[in-house]
This record gives sequence, structure tokens and C-alpha cells, in this order.
Amino acid sequence: MPSGLVIRDATGRVTLDTNSITSRPLGSLTVSTAATNVEVNVPVGAGKSLWVHFYVVGALQVFIRKHATVANRFVYTTQGAGTVYIFYGEC
Repeated sequence: MPSGLVIRDATGRVTLDTNSITSRPLGSLTVSTAATNVEVNVPVGAGKSLWVHFYVVGALQVFIRKHATVANRFVYTTQGAGTVYIFYGEC
């Protein structure tokens, strides 16, 4: 039985089904201090896409965005108190 995430819109149409995605985690970070525009390079394979997920504990604010020109890189900024766990990989 599939155990992935399935998201449906208001009409019941599936908008995301992680059971159909071949995904591979490539790493993680734990950040507990303020940081500004930290770039993380992820060695994704040819023809693959980068994914980033995060989980926040505390009052830490997190801003994550794709790099403007490098497809396999993301940038994060944090501020406040707490910890963020950032997971990334390819699909």
C-alpha cells in the first residue's frame, strides 16, 4: 500500500502524489542561529530536479528560495530563536 503524500484540490483532483515521484534524499542541515543568504549546492543528477523541505521548532523565521541562476542550489535566511531542520534531495 502506498505511504506517500497525496494532495487534492477542492474538486478532489490530485495535485501532488509523492507515490509517483522517484525521490532520493541527498542531505540535511540543522540551523539554530541567524544566517543571511547562505547558499547550499546540491549535487543533483542530470535531468533531475531539486526539492527542499523544512521543519521549524520555535520562533525562528525561515526564508528559502531557489538560486537565481544555478538550478541545483538553494539559498536560506533565518532570523529569530529556534531551530530549523532542512532536508533536500532530487527527484
